Amino acid sequence: MGAGYSGGVIDTEIEDALPKYKVPGQPNTRYNYYQNGLMKKSVWTNEKGIPIISKHFTNHGNAKTHPNVPHYHSWG
Repeated sequence: MGAGYSGGVIDTEIEDALPKYKVPGQPNTRYNYYQNGLMKKSVWTNEKGIPIISKHFTNHGNAKTHPNVPHYHSWG
């Protein structure tokens, strides 16, 4: 799958390709991260490319803290 850009959505199998505060991504874009063909998380960016929210499709191996899958994290 690699990384690709299509109409505001970027699909990648490279977790380091996801935007971060100090390394913004494309503005107003959703990044989808896949591992072994399964979607692990999506990250949405604002008009500056800074992440604003992410949706995780696992419980991070901690069902007590994250009993609901999928769940959201706000980047504040």
